[in-house]
Amino acid sequence: LCSSCIVASHEDDPFHHIQKWTGTYFTRTSLHDLGFILHLGHDGCPCPLNHGELSHFVVVHTNGIHKQNIFYCLCHPTGQQHDKHLQLLENQLFTPTLTALQTVFTFNVIKDFHCLSLSSKINLYDYCDALRKGTDAAFPQKIPVHVAPLILSGQHHNIDSILTHRCPGSLAVRCPSCPEIGFNINPEFLNQVINGKTHLSTLYVSGDGNFRLMRKLKNNDPDDVALLDGNVYFVRDGDYMEYLKAVPAPVDVGKLHPINSTCAHLKAVRQQNTSKFNNAAVSGVVAIQCTRHGFYLPQGVVDLEKGE
Repeated sequence: LCSSCIVASHEDDPFHHIQKWTGTYFTRTSLHDLGFILHLGHDGCPCPLNHGELSHFVVVHTNGIHKQNIFYCLCHPTGQQHDKHLQLLENQLFTPTLTALQTVFTFNVIKDFHCLSLSSKINLYDYCDALRKGTDAAFPQKIPVHVAPLILSGQHHNIDSILTHRCPGSLAVRCPSCPEIGFNINPEFLNQVINGKTHLSTLYVSGDGNFRLMRKLKNNDPDDVALLDGNVYFVRDGDYMEYLKAVPAPVDVGKLHPINSTCAHLKAVRQQNTSKFNNAAVSGVVAIQCTRHGFYLPQGVVDLEKGE
């Protein structure tokens, strides 16, 4: 098929990968390079009131990442600048921000990631990496896509102005079911709790540690800094270092050893082989989570640096 026929035949399939014959072999091209334009509204036909307002997008779909030219419908009730995201949603395209619309995710790719994360426990980084390799296996680093935790946290939608009691800039996904004053429970309700039903308004948390997640002392890159320092689940490095300075250092002749526990039933600390902490920059990880549903608490995870 010629370029015009390819473009015309993909009005209902705008995210297909296209190959063209060079005379000796097939090479990858795209509908974007062939001049395809995705028209919103009018069943895929151009809007009669839009005479050239072309928008450039990066579209993330189940088969990879695509560049796409999009024409909005200006006669649509949502044709105004601040409502264009509604046109995208009506066409099953989700945008992580209400301003500077440049990247969208199809509903299919969101559903696909949700199913895979539940069944295979795949994380968002690996899923995006697979999409990049599906787009260009030879040079996946050239594919313009970024892992955006801002999508899930609501920061792109200015959630801090609504939930003012939370830490500003937090990207952590909180448990939606556990009681949280200012979100799903109010102080007046706490004063009216009937005896015997206090569990309905009680936040149950538990802590657990993994002391196999150790990191030995080694040369570190001085430019290796945390991009989301304290805004997700780990505590802020600076605040944590200041806290550790006030904690008695369990160091004896350059070797780490655990402090005796005051709990009569906790024998794990006393039975530890202290030699395993030699030359350890991190001796383990401890996390706090809601007991009922398993959500990690914001800034509820720390690296242990003084044994157990």
